[in-house]
Amino acid sequence: MKLNPKIKFFLTYILPFFVLVSTNGIIFTSIIGLIYNEFSLIFLKIGLINSILCGFGVILIIFVSKILLSKIKGIFIILLSLILILGIEFVSVFLLFALEPLFLIYTRNIIYSYFIINFLFFTSITVIIISFIVYQKNISDKEKKLNDEILLRKQIEQKLYLSKINPHFLFNSLNLIISLLNDPKKAEFVILSLSDILRFNLTMSEDSKISIKDELDIVEKYLQIQKLRFEDRLEYKINCEVSFFISPFIIQPLVENCIKHNMDSTNFLKIDIFAQKIDNFIIIKIYDNQKRLNEEMIGKGIGLLTTKKRVEITDGVFEIIDGGIQIKFGL
Repeated sequence: MKLNPKIKFFLTYILPFFVLVSTNGIIFTSIIGLIYNEFSLIFLKIGLINSILCGFGVILIIFVSKILLSKIKGIFIILLSLILILGIEFVSVFLLFALEPLFLIYTRNIIYSYFIINFLFFTSITVIIISFIVYQKNISDKEKKLNDEILLRKQIEQKLYLSKINPHFLFNSLNLIISLLNDPKKAEFVILSLSDILRFNLTMSEDSKISIKDELDIVEKYLQIQKLRFEDRLEYKINCEVSFFISPFIIQPLVENCIKHNMDSTNFLKIDIFAQKIDNFIIIKIYDNQKRLNEEMIGKGIGLLTTKKRVEITDGVFEIIDGGIQIKFGL
């Protein structure tokens, strides 16, 4: 049977610690009794009761310090802890006076020695524990700050990379419109499709994630525009079998890259785009029948390099395999 984490923490750490600090009363009373040559069961009972009370006090200090540490400084928690331990010692003396007044009168030197040693012991334990808690809190705060900075840097880089892609795409699309001005119907279709793409760009560029199906809809609009330009020289196939969210404009620059680097040197280009789930990964593949893409081409243009970095920023894997591109995201 799997234990609740809080119960497991209590049984693993709190209970053994409580037993350890509670039994120190017996140890201290035995040592002091031997030193003063005064040993009795009453003295043992007093030491045990006092240590149990102090043990409860230290455990209370641990839980309270975890709650208050984010609100007040560690030094104030230590002062409050010392006041609590001192209060427990006074309560113990009061109980001793109420229960065993004669024993307190005749053995006051032994009792005072015990309470001083016990107070110093629990004070040391408390300071060590609170210092450790403060240290852990500082480490946790630094890690959180570092993670926040990393997240912020990723968001800034994401926007910078996106800002590089958008003008690049717009420039190529405007060139395409100019080339189609002799055919008003085709030009109108391109302008309307381009306006849809730009509208999508404006509304989605500030979003961190979009549906892969929405992304592929925009890719298809782009390919329809290119199909009008190249006619029978260009064919494409899009197959999406998954529902997943990705950063906007991840696929479109890669498709644009296929056309840019192949259409001038071939009479026919076929582009295949697949999005599917394999094991615990979402796999996106962009392949063309020319298979000319290689690792050396990544640093030569804006589209490939920035898209690769954007994929990696979102913990994806960008690979060139058999002249095509495979992007992998873990679920």
